[in-house]
Amino acid sequence: MFLRNALWNASGSFVRQGALGVQELGVRLLLPPMLVGVWELANLIRRVGNIWDLGFLGAAQRDLPALRARGSDEERAYRSTAFVSQVLAKIVVSAVVCGWLTVRWNGYDSLEKVAVAAAVVMLLLTAIIETLTVFFQAAERYEALSRITMGAGFSTAVVTIFGTWRWGVTGLLAASLLGLAIHAALLARALSPAGLDVQWRVRGDLFRRMAGFAVPLKAAEYPLSLLGEIDALVVTWWFGLGPLAIYATAKMLVTQTVQATSWIALVLVTRINNLGVHGANRGQLGSDIQRYLMVVDLVLLPVLILGLATVAPPLVAWMIPEYLDAVRLLPLMLLTMYFLPQTTVVRNMWILDRRLVPLAVSNVVGLAAGVVSIGLGVMAFGFDLRVVAAGYFTGHFVYYAWIMATVGRETFGSRGAAEAAAHAVLSCAYVAAVLVLLDHATTGFLHTVGYGLAGAAALVPLLVYGLRRSHLIEYATATLGGTAPAPAASRID
Repeated sequence: MFLRNALWNASGSFVRQGALGVQELGVRLLLPPMLVGVWELANLIRRVGNIWDLGFLGAAQRDLPALRARGSDEERAYRSTAFVSQVLAKIVVSAVVCGWLTVRWNGYDSLEKVAVAAAVVMLLLTAIIETLTVFFQAAERYEALSRITMGAGFSTAVVTIFGTWRWGVTGLLAASLLGLAIHAALLARALSPAGLDVQWRVRGDLFRRMAGFAVPLKAAEYPLSLLGEIDALVVTWWFGLGPLAIYATAKMLVTQTVQATSWIALVLVTRINNLGVHGANRGQLGSDIQRYLMVVDLVLLPVLILGLATVAPPLVAWMIPEYLDAVRLLPLMLLTMYFLPQTTVVRNMWILDRRLVPLAVSNVVGLAAGVVSIGLGVMAFGFDLRVVAAGYFTGHFVYYAWIMATVGRETFGSRGAAEAAAHAVLSCAYVAAVLVLLDHATTGFLHTVGYGLAGAAALVPLLVYGLRRSHLIEYATATLGGTAPAPAASRID
């Protein structure tokens, strides 16, 4: 069931991310960096604004699978309370953004004002989409969610590219809002058929119960959320909208790629919550996470990173040469994927146990490392986007090391945590060496093909080790064939 859910979730998200990639490429084909920077400003405000709420979405992600596993009749009331609370919180955040725009009104040009206004509406629509998506995931309705995700991805790409072509950056902003509205409408329409009805009401006792966990959890997660955006905030504040478009282009390529791991991670997190409520032993949960980390670090990420490093440079040089500076940022940003929270799901064991103090400490450590690294880098090497990318990498590396030394050691044992960390660090170093030694050029079809083949050959030893060590093929064959594989703890040797 886990693998089937992961495949459904991955397939829908893969199609959506592909459509999003076409959309991003189309926008950059039609607009220069400065105008794309206006759109990225709206996206940045939306993402940062999305950080600030009471955390009810995180509580729903944790508690709804548990309520369903117990067959609780509170599930519907819980969904309704979480939905209304999340939307109202975003209305408050949107009001704050509007107030900020009013105070700073004379400091923005007309396009920037339109971008901020669009970001306010994006905030509300994104809150609806993310909340309803969590409901589908918590109920493990991955097939229905996958179909909606595909439809929303295609429709958004079409209307966004058309709007940009017809009306420029204002059309792009309007079409982005339309695409989000379509996605939200598709999810809302599918709620009842999926048995996930939501009412516009809040139950006081459930609100207080959610707040008791959600608010401290969200407070603990604020530093980690800011770590994910600190680089873009620095680029916007110190470099301007043109460089923001360049940096966002590189980060977009990485974000598209890392989704391949987070799709599976979301299913695994739901499984952790389900097994946790049934009192599953920690050895079983730890072995599931350990296998996932092996597959991601030793198989999936090397293939994804080499694939993107092969295709992106000539593609950018040929199709959007104005954004060629983004290629310089790719190696460091790609390698950061080894240490992102999306790939280190072991931290969710703390959330399962409601141990928020060590969770908060780890997040503060990561954010502090990122801020200090970027600051020291700028002081030492000046204002360069690669310095920001290096600080982003360092912050996440320190965060990962802290996670493995604490909750990783608790979950896997000292030897298991050291092994998991060694896999990630050595695989990262191995892939970095391959990228440096092959030294890919940005033009030439034959050179690109040769680079890809040479890189694939260089990765073979790492991939063979990863497949053998994780028993992935055997595990996948047993799962898809309906045969229960042997206990994970005995299969990772």
